[in-house]
Amino acid sequence: MLDRMLIEHWIDEQAHAEAIRQPILLFEHPSKKMIPDAVGFLAAQQRPRGGTTTIDPGLQDETKALIHEHLPRLPEGTDVAAVIIETATNNLVALVGSANRGDPQDGWVNGATALRSPGSALKPFLYGTAYESGRFSPESEIPDRRINREGWTPNNYHRTFDGLVTAREALQRSLNVPAILVTEAVGVSKNVAALRKLGLSLPENATERGGLTLAVGGLEVSLLDLTNAYATLAREGDHTPVRLFQDDQERQGHLVFSPETCAHLNHDLASWRHAPAGMDELPPRDRPWFMWKSGTSSGHRDAWALGHNGEFAIGFWVGHFHGEGDPAFVGREAAGPLLADAFTRLVPAATPPPIPEPLAVERPYSFDEDLSDHVGPQIITPAGDLVMECQGAYHQPVLGEGEGLHWFLNGKRFELGGDHVRLEPGSHRLVLVDQYGRRDVRKIVVQQARRSVTR
Repeated sequence: MLDRMLIEHWIDEQAHAEAIRQPILLFEHPSKKMIPDAVGFLAAQQRPRGGTTTIDPGLQDETKALIHEHLPRLPEGTDVAAVIIETATNNLVALVGSANRGDPQDGWVNGATALRSPGSALKPFLYGTAYESGRFSPESEIPDRRINREGWTPNNYHRTFDGLVTAREALQRSLNVPAILVTEAVGVSKNVAALRKLGLSLPENATERGGLTLAVGGLEVSLLDLTNAYATLAREGDHTPVRLFQDDQERQGHLVFSPETCAHLNHDLASWRHAPAGMDELPPRDRPWFMWKSGTSSGHRDAWALGHNGEFAIGFWVGHFHGEGDPAFVGREAAGPLLADAFTRLVPAATPPPIPEPLAVERPYSFDEDLSDHVGPQIITPAGDLVMECQGAYHQPVLGEGEGLHWFLNGKRFELGGDHVRLEPGSHRLVLVDQYGRRDVRKIVVQQARRSVTR
């Protein structure tokens, strides 16, 4: 470079000689501080031309510092991930994938994009889907008592039941049984469709795989996608993909929930009405306003806290990347204080929205008196598990009954053309799922028959 500058007469021979004698000093570019987290993720996008990211370097550093402040109160070796989205532009302004990049085993895992069980963090969207159906409102009464679904008897976190509760109370207290009953009443397939519209990447067989466990974290999602789903509630139900680069064209959004549904979810889950751990001692009006929800996965493997204040959507995940649980990983206690501090210290305070008008209920849903033994779909043919011998493929007669039926073979949905299904030699799992997520299962083994030998 110096030689070229001399040839082009940018410098003279004396300046060239002096420059040659100077030692070469190397400095780390400030952007490299973000490479392990945000820039590392953004660099993996299919974008050959590169570009300027939407990451706010100052906010990125402040988010990392906040996480490190909280690490001493968490179990040793805890991993933490964070996402912050500006709702007006839908810009990704901060992304922390790992609290400890120096960890040789887990340091380079990106917890913001990893798929994890969300626990109860999906419940606002399940109730939102119920409100959109016209059959539920926050005032709707839902039974909270023991139920049985094909041998599954779900419990609430505190292992108690309260009889009839309103949808608002059930959501605020994160009761499991009412959420399961609402999911069942509306239909698992409709809830899965709504979650997909919110941008959550769910498996092709999500309805069959998740079933009613959808209400308690039965399907895995990423922190980035889930935080953007909460940003959708800030945008009055309008969902748009996250913007990663400043020159990204603004994409057309689509409405998932009505502004009225979002207003009620925001109001009922507001920090003024229920606060994360560490903030509940403050008088409600002294707390910064934000709506939020926590989640705790089975076995205390994942602790979540996510929400928005109208201007920013923020999400935190706390756990171990290797999946080992810890009793300390409870959403409200482990991730909640991080979220409370983020809304207090990292982003501007927001103006609380007005109290929403009551939601209209067109056709109120009536729960059955006996909730302990719902009749689900039935596979009539085959009547039980089978072991068949045949030459080549076997054509199994299939017949089922129930409402809104979907057939799955080995985890993949198929349309039943006629009354038979073709089964190749091997083990097969035939599942029939109705519109409420209830199912019936048959196991079928097709064995290759031995050919008889004639002499």
